[in-house]
Amino acid sequence: MTALRTRALVRLAELRRQVAGGARVLAAVWGLALVDGTAAAQAPVLIVSLRSLEFSAVLPGIPKVVDASDPRGGVLEFRGDRTRQVRITLALPTVILTSGGVFMPVIYGTSDGILSTTFDPSSGTRFDPNAVRTACLNRDTGRLFLFLGGRVLPKTTQRRGTYAGTVVATVTYTGALC
Repeated sequence: MTALRTRALVRLAELRRQVAGGARVLAAVWGLALVDGTAAAQAPVLIVSLRSLEFSAVLPGIPKVVDASDPRGGVLEFRGDRTRQVRITLALPTVILTSGGVFMPVIYGTSDGILSTTFDPSSGTRFDPNAVRTACLNRDTGRLFLFLGGRVLPKTTQRRGTYAGTVVATVTYTGALC
């Protein structure tokens, strides 16, 4: 007999001696052992970058806007469990940079994001990409598309060069069904 089992049997014998109606104590001990736990594993949310936000050529001192529904707008696709709600947080750059460290300001307005359960921005809902947003994955496909626009603000003295920045998307399940 193992030491652990011996200790358990001795402890159980002590409980029977100390408490009248030892069967009730034994039932309580065994009742605790029968408590079941369950968990439902979910598929992780996969994030796929389908298209970069492309401002193309800009002129010094002249702001340039790309609408979220424009073919030059950025597109992310989220894939996960169907009918699940997700929380989306975007870390948006405030500047885009050249390899030499020269920067150009970029801003995102309150309607520069669109969420759609299809790859069609016209069927989606506009939102502020600066704020945390919740949305539902498509009931049939488990997909959700985020379309992103923005505005660059080149200075009148803006230097020539290729500027780039990175948008970081964090997507988590909220636990809610849609």
